[in-house]
Amino acid sequence: GGVALAIDSVDKLHIAYGKSAFIVAYRSFSGGAFGSEETLFDGTANTDTVNGVAIAVNSLDIPHVAWAQDVAAGTDEAIYYSNRSSGSWAARTQLSTQQVSQTFSSMVIDSNDYIYVFWATAFSTNDRIFYAKYTSSWTAEIQLDTNGAGDVDFQAPHAVIDTSDNVYIAYVVQSSTNAILYQKYTFSTDTWSGRTTVTTTDVSSSFAPSIGVDTSNNLHLV
Repeated sequence: GGVALAIDSVDKLHIAYGKSAFIVAYRSFSGGAFGSEETLFDGTANTDTVNGVAIAVNSLDIPHVAWAQDVAAGTDEAIYYSNRSSGSWAARTQLSTQQVSQTFSSMVIDSNDYIYVFWATAFSTNDRIFYAKYTSSWTAEIQLDTNGAGDVDFQAPHAVIDTSDNVYIAYVVQSSTNAILYQKYTFSTDTWSGRTTVTTTDVSSSFAPSIGVDTSNNLHLV
């Protein structure tokens, strides 16, 4: 199911995780102690397997969680979202409409409290990167990646946001030479850059890149 961690403005830890395969759960940590475990969604009755969890906090230190989970005990998955803005976890919202495997969710929230959720969708012939954005409501899912010659699968997106609300995402492309790619969303112009190849050698043994940004807005990619 996976584990995700966010730290808020007062250094409180917010932890979201898959529990016993079918449950999405949450705990916080502050003052040297863990809070009580809370359940966001329990899919045990229908054996709805959790596959990938992401968490972020907004300007009010409210946790937001996205995750992939089976749809009605089927083999397909969807991306879901919930937040704790009312003091308890809201009913989940489905962000994806493609009834196929959805994995590797990643989420960032900007200074306006706009939310970006990214994920990989596994079609029968290839995988693609999608995202949805929340301003006053959620957009429909948007395909981010662009096909190059020989590209097959795009997987494992990881996103980060800088102090100017620009979003950066890194992901894997599997083709004749596997590589790590990255793209930038510029907030001021509401546009995405084309993809940039980060690696110059085959990364077939690598997976799930991690990207970070420091206080000077320098990117760091592992």
